Amino acid sequence: MRSLILFTNENCLEFSMNVLPQEIPIKSAILKKLNQDTPVIAQLQIEPNILYDLGDGLTAFLTGTKSAYYSTTNISPVRIGNMEGDNIKLASSLATLSIKDNVLYVADAETVYLNGKKIECGEYDLTIGDFIWVANNRIIPHCEYIEVQGINYSSNLRCEI
Repeated sequence: MRSLILFTNENCLEFSMNVLPQEIPIKSAILKKLNQDTPVIAQLQIEPNILYDLGDGLTAFLTGTKSAYYSTTNISPVRIGNMEGDNIKLASSLATLSIKDNVLYVADAETVYLNGKKIECGEYDLTIGDFIWVANNRIIPHCEYIEVQGINYSSNLRCEI
């Protein structure tokens, strides 16, 4: 199922494909200019899997890929970044993070959001249902596996599904 993701300097929010501009709780001159009775997607004409800088501190992304599920059994920590050897190697971000024992360690926080809030470098406790956005990739850690939805990444982990 596709979703519209809107990133600000502080948050990322996920919406259905039919969301109207008036239903989006973001103060933005861009959104105010849109016809309030027509879905945002129909007016922006954005393609899936591409980050669009709309200006005014707002970036739009239309999801378009299915999730992939990777085994993390006996992998600790799970490393995510753009370096050789990272378990999930991101091509579209300089962010560097790892997950170990239900803790997210962020060494470089470029474009990293945890549960919709932009985060800085540091440590963050993870619980069931937490999700991480790194650029145009959504990462959901689970017990013994990790779910990744997006493009411009590769993984050396065993794909489960």
